[in-house]
Amino acid sequence: MSFAQRLLKKIQVDALAQSVRSSIRPPGTEAKVDKEAMRSLLGMLGFSQTEARDMEFQVLAPNEPQGLIMVMDNELALYKGTSVEDVAMRKNPVVKEMVKIRNIRKILSDKDVVISRRQDTVDHVAGMIMGDVDLSFDKSDIEEIRALSVKALAGLDLQGIGDGAAMFSELLGFTDHPWTKRKNSTVAKGILDRSDPKKPLFGPCLIFDKGAARILWLEKPMDLSNKENRELFKAIVNGDRLADKTGSEVFDILTAMVMEKFGLDNGGRVDLKNRGQ
Repeated sequence: MSFAQRLLKKIQVDALAQSVRSSIRPPGTEAKVDKEAMRSLLGMLGFSQTEARDMEFQVLAPNEPQGLIMVMDNELALYKGTSVEDVAMRKNPVVKEMVKIRNIRKILSDKDVVISRRQDTVDHVAGMIMGDVDLSFDKSDIEEIRALSVKALAGLDLQGIGDGAAMFSELLGFTDHPWTKRKNSTVAKGILDRSDPKKPLFGPCLIFDKGAARILWLEKPMDLSNKENRELFKAIVNGDRLADKTGSEVFDILTAMVMEKFGLDNGGRVDLKNRGQ
């Protein structure tokens, strides 16, 4: 697996985990956890689905003493060292089970088998997925990402262009542009500067227009509090105004930024896990 593939896996895992985290609400609220995203994360580890007492369980290595079990409800409790039958009894006991002292203790407290809940579970699962994934890279790895991105652009490969934009954004610590993050047709990411709360700045910024398979670059930071800048941004996205750079030149700029940020022109390798972004 190449560094590009490993980085895309990290991006995918982070996105799924964030989707689950953002759906978690305080106990007792009506909001439901993003179970589909949680299932996708568990699937990466080889969890399989089963049912008991009208509840969905996700299970990893059920026949092993240290196997993991998750009940797919809003609590996202992760169990270890027990069985589906035991967890099902704790979660939904019948009357005859509730009269036994041993069962009552289990029903009242699951601290002996629960290793995490809610957001801690999401973090635990994401950590298991990415734990052994090598996220170290050197200059040649970044040049490969650039080459893949330029090739995708030339072939109007929307998935490939989007992957390239996502990988460079991940490496550079870009955030979603507040003016486009809710729109499916346009992706805009860049540097957000909130040092002056009254005058937040966004930029430099890359824009990926999926509809026209275009990638654009805006060099100068824009004042987000300025309404005229918002109209200018829309005009650039719509193609009514020119961006600072377009096409493969954008990937050249992004490559140079990554090289400078991590000092890759001097040789050696960098590990995202150790250095961060």
